[in-house]
Amino acid sequence: MSQLQTDATLGPARAPGATFEETILDYILTGKPSIEPITVALHIKKETKGTFCFESDDAAAVVTTLYIRKAAFPSGKPPSTVHLTIQSQA
Repeated sequence: MSQLQTDATLGPARAPGATFEETILDYILTGKPSIEPITVALHIKKETKGTFCFESDDAAAVVTTLYIRKAAFPSGKPPSTVHLTIQSQA
């Protein structure tokens, strides 16, 4: 998979404010995607049989729901908030 991650419905991920063409041109010229890190705060919403569900307060966030396996929390208790950072590889 290339460094430029794509989504079947949204097209290539891009820097805020960058057009599709600017993102592709930047990737062609530099070989690196021009994506600024994005951080989303997600709050515990519910517990399922094997996971904890975290949701964003912002319905327009890039990630609105995140399920994390219970095994990721050795104490068995999840934090009230997790912060998810999405960034490109340099």
